Amino acid sequence: MIPKTLKIGGLNFDVVVEPHRRRDHGVDTSASENCKYQKIWLDSEAQKADGMMDDLLHEVVEAINCLYDLALNHQTITTLAEALHQVLRDNRLAFFEECDAKE
Repeated sequence: MIPKTLKIGGLNFDVVVEPHRRRDHGVDTSASENCKYQKIWLDSEAQKADGMMDDLLHEVVEAINCLYDLALNHQTITTLAEALHQVLRDNRLAFFEECDAKE
């Protein structure tokens, strides 16, 4: 499930899912983020949920790179996001669900 907002580095980012973002806005990527406006955009057209989660995680790493001035190159961001997504997915990791259920 794609959340409507994410807190990244103490800031609340809106997550906007648009079905035809590439076509309607003339962008050539399936996702993007903007630290200044605290937004992440995802294109849901022709993507399965797993692909959107991969894009979302990539944009989260992009936002962290921007907010903390890490100066990671795009290939490093892509590799890190894909590796994290694989570990989370294959091990079915979901942080804090147990803690939230007990409260």
